[in-house]
Amino acid sequence: MSKNRGLGAILTDNNTMLEFQPNMVDLGTQYVKNLNENWPNKSKTIGLIIGNSPSTLDGVRIYGKTKNGLQFLNTNLSSMSVGGTPTVATSDDGNYLAVGGNSSSATTLELYKRTGSTFIKLSGPATMPTGSCTGLAISPDGTYITYTQTASPYFYIFKRTGDTFTNLSNPSTMPTGAGRCCAFSFDGNYLAVGHSVTPFMTVYSRSGDTFTKLSDPATLPSSTLVSMLTWCGNGYIAIGTSGTPSVPEVYKLSAGALTKLSNPATPSVGTLAAMAGSSDSVYLSVVGGTSPFVAVYKINTSTDTFTKLTLSGITIGSSTGTSIAISKDVKYMCVGYGTNVPYAQLYSIGAGDTFTKVAEQFSADGLTGAVQTVAFINSP
Repeated sequence: MSKNRGLGAILTDNNTMLEFQPNMVDLGTQYVKNLNENWPNKSKTIGLIIGNSPSTLDGVRIYGKTKNGLQFLNTNLSSMSVGGTPTVATSDDGNYLAVGGNSSSATTLELYKRTGSTFIKLSGPATMPTGSCTGLAISPDGTYITYTQTASPYFYIFKRTGDTFTNLSNPSTMPTGAGRCCAFSFDGNYLAVGHSVTPFMTVYSRSGDTFTKLSDPATLPSSTLVSMLTWCGNGYIAIGTSGTPSVPEVYKLSAGALTKLSNPATPSVGTLAAMAGSSDSVYLSVVGGTSPFVAVYKINTSTDTFTKLTLSGITIGSSTGTSIAISKDVKYMCVGYGTNVPYAQLYSIGAGDTFTKVAEQFSADGLTGAVQTVAFINSP
């Protein structure tokens, strides 16, 4: 796996994250507000993007680190017509943006190409999704897009060739119940899909344009719907299930086989809302509805164990955690939550498993409203 570099994060009040790399030269011509933020880590993580508008990129706040500090830039996504609160995702290099809608009566999927700070709408695939978007993911190299929905066929796979998106044939074995979430492994070789009918999680290996279902693990998820999932490196998948999940369940992927591991210790954050694994298979972070709202596990790949860390200062105030992400270079963690200023918090990750709060800048920018999802911008 190539060593990718985290370049920023995006927070939205949507169901899935928008990720793209701001071009600081191009975006520098936009409105700029200098927040004089100090990023403590020596890192290629240079920006944050925060969105709190449900229907237009008007409310997506783009932050980029320049020699003058962390600066706020505002840009717009024009001609967007997806219904309801959009779900968004981008390629690692930020050149392609996918937006999924949660209203099946409106446009379900729109695709954009970024040129500088301008997003140009592209023609969609010949066959568009027919249901509301419940999950959206783009492979690390920007070649494949997956879209989950509650209606049959439950998920779609599209391939990008140049600026053209085409439908791929469905895998020979498809989920038979509502699609709820999806995620590519960090190397792009596997795709995991969470859904509402046994086996509740389906994992595919990818060879070129062919996605082949792996055999189900001997022990299936404990509940009837996998509502969230994340990769920890390329060898572990953590999931959250329906109802009131309070403990993440973890599967190991080795030589194409899935094995259920013992559950980690209870994170004590109440019902899980979101989770994020690190690209280097070192951390799994979760957020929930009970103080301290955030928990971090350290992964021992020799013993396949997830040990809850004792952390000081990792809290997001008195508000329910809604979203979490770890930068691809594992230098930063970003948390979004549902109520109370500042609605988001950034932490630097240092030696000895230290998570240090970075001075809060979001309330000064005027961020208001629940942040439902977060993700970091990455580059190859």
